[in-house]
Amino acid sequence: SPPVMSPLAALGVALALAAGLGVAGVLWLRRSLQHGRWHRLGKVDIRRWYRPGERQDVATLRQLQRSMIEVCRNSVGCVLQYPTLTAETDEELAREYANKIIMEMRQGGKIVAFHMAFISDFPHAHLGLVMVDKEARGQGIQRLGLLNMALICLDWFTYRFYVTDLGFSSSGWRLFSQHVYKTYPNLYHKTTPEPWHYEIADYMLRRRKDIGVSAKATFDRRNFVIKGSNLAEGGGAAALVAFSGTRISRSSVAQRILETQMHPEDEQLYVGEANLFVFLWRLLPLESAMLTLKWMVIMTMVVYHTLVPDLSWYYFGGFRAYGMEMVYPDKRRLPSKPAVWICNHYHWLDMWAVKTLNPKATIVVKKDLLSEAPRGWKRACLAWAFDKCRFLWYNRDGRDSHIRDDMKRVLLEQRNPVVIFAEGTSQRSGPPMQMYGGGIDIARECGVPVQPLALRYNIPMGLDKKDDALANALQCIRIAGKKLAVHALPEMPNTCTIDEVRQRITEAHAALGPYLGVIEKEELHE
Repeated sequence: SPPVMSPLAALGVALALAAGLGVAGVLWLRRSLQHGRWHRLGKVDIRRWYRPGERQDVATLRQLQRSMIEVCRNSVGCVLQYPTLTAETDEELAREYANKIIMEMRQGGKIVAFHMAFISDFPHAHLGLVMVDKEARGQGIQRLGLLNMALICLDWFTYRFYVTDLGFSSSGWRLFSQHVYKTYPNLYHKTTPEPWHYEIADYMLRRRKDIGVSAKATFDRRNFVIKGSNLAEGGGAAALVAFSGTRISRSSVAQRILETQMHPEDEQLYVGEANLFVFLWRLLPLESAMLTLKWMVIMTMVVYHTLVPDLSWYYFGGFRAYGMEMVYPDKRRLPSKPAVWICNHYHWLDMWAVKTLNPKATIVVKKDLLSEAPRGWKRACLAWAFDKCRFLWYNRDGRDSHIRDDMKRVLLEQRNPVVIFAEGTSQRSGPPMQMYGGGIDIARECGVPVQPLALRYNIPMGLDKKDDALANALQCIRIAGKKLAVHALPEMPNTCTIDEVRQRITEAHAALGPYLGVIEKEELHE
């Protein structure tokens, strides 16, 4: 009788067949994703071309170029001056498409978007150009560019490779910082540039035409800003500057950071490592859990301080939980003696900041702050917590006649300092605005000195009238490398004017910039 295969051997054969079929399936998928076969992905069809200049005939390359040109025209109204879009001869087409990976997106039988990545031999890939037809915007189609990049792992049978991006986009910066390992510059993780960051940056600048950078542009190695990247002179993508003009003044703190160091024609270069395992790890909800834990710690500290007020460690602990580094160029503490502290104002954190100098300082606060809280028990609890923090409430319309008496009571009876944000409102960044002299009048009437204080953040995270405080707080807690400088200046006699106080604070604000490592935009463009 023929030999009977044992169950174990049969299992081995079955597993081998399954593995063979799996490998064959992966290889078929890889080939189809490299040679322009359409695949359905939700409501969008995608097809992908890997190094088409080496693998496709001229007719296919011309059709691909025509599709990309049409998307460009439907997106920004013109054809960008990229060699892939302007190549004319067969030799130029083959050369320019030889080191590209292109993904096309189709809806309703019409190609509405494309992503073009540029690859080198590091191994390295540049995120490149994403264009979306105006009629297809708002659907997140541009995110498929990330899929195109992730599929490079399948192209190269690797789990990591170097990756770069170039742009003036807060959303792009956030995505890169969140998903790409060791990205520099980084919004969410503290990253120090390593030699390979500079090596890749230098390589990219030698391939300016491939990435649409003007030949006249210069690279700042301090913050990886390419100054004049999109200048029309020298072949930059000037059309993108005019098209993207609406990005200025968005409420995103990340966008403000970019605006403080770049002009519209500039772009920032991001260099990192696309690591599949790090990418999958960061997709887990661990970061959200950590942020939730931070907020729980902060709220627990607020409740505890409400029950046991005037704790000096409370404010320092709160800043640590929020991820803020405190910087003191001079004094870290001020005495509990009657004085009128006059300070510039950006953020609700300013109230915590001045109390690190002395927790017994009483702060004059507008009632609008309390009205921004949800009604009911939440607002009542917040009012109770603020009262324990020694706040004095006032109406900005001037109807609170008792506020002056309350301030005098603190100065003369309690013998504690009173803090006044003399601008009357907050701003996103910049030197002090116009200040009002009511605090100096109180100092004269009570016979106490004036104590100027200068505050400055290293990023423009302040609030103006149209900003949402809660949304701002949720954005800023994630940002890495936040710093706040608190400079207690020498006391001034109460015979001084508010303009003299403002001048002192303005000078101190300017001096705090280098102390915090802030690089001013105009300094970058000298």
